[in-house]
Amino acid sequence: MLSPKPWRAEATLRFFLGVFVCMSLGILLLEGVNPMVGGPESEGGRLLQFLVNFGSIHGASLVLIHFFLKEHGMSWTHAFGFKSGKPFRCLFLGLCAGLISFPMVIGLGQFSALCMTLIGVEPQSQQTVEVLKSTLSVTHQIVFGIMIIFVAPLAEEIIFRGILYPLMKKNGHRYTALWGSSLLFGLIHSNVMTFVPLTLFSVFLTLLYEKTDNLTTPMVTHGVFNALNFSFLIWQQ
Repeated sequence: MLSPKPWRAEATLRFFLGVFVCMSLGILLLEGVNPMVGGPESEGGRLLQFLVNFGSIHGASLVLIHFFLKEHGMSWTHAFGFKSGKPFRCLFLGLCAGLISFPMVIGLGQFSALCMTLIGVEPQSQQTVEVLKSTLSVTHQIVFGIMIIFVAPLAEEIIFRGILYPLMKKNGHRYTALWGSSLLFGLIHSNVMTFVPLTLFSVFLTLLYEKTDNLTTPMVTHGVFNALNFSFLIWQQ
């Protein structure tokens, strides 16, 4: 069972406001730099857009989380239960959950694409997938992989499972928090085809966090899923 968190609504609001400001600054930076790399449609432009967007959201979030926890007088380990339960068991559970969830989420994505095609809507891949498909440099792919496999799960799990879900649960109903935070997780990926699969994946990740009270489990699950997806895309290339 997930232990209660002392997150204050005003502190959480300041945190998300800070993320929004950093994201806005990233957009302004892109507007100024894009012409220097051949525009947003070139390989360099797409990679730059990904890096700036990633840094201004995920990177900035990790910095802001430090101040968020400091304001609550908590360490990262204590706040997210990294030593709760049996850490190695949580790690192993996350690994198994990632391996199991990957084919299910991918299958749901393909089913969503089929449904969109049947109603005359062309399915579009996520921006990160398009960037990877257009990136031929091995160095770029390594940087891309590190961010997708390690940084993204860390930042996104802390934001949605570590902060948002416990706050919503504390101020409402458990199932409202479960589905509310999961719907937001699906929405921030800005893709119609993956909205339902990622929302259900988020529900699964939240239930893992509830069961273990250790954010390591959903982080590892998320990381394994991203690693398999990344490897599959590289293999396709």
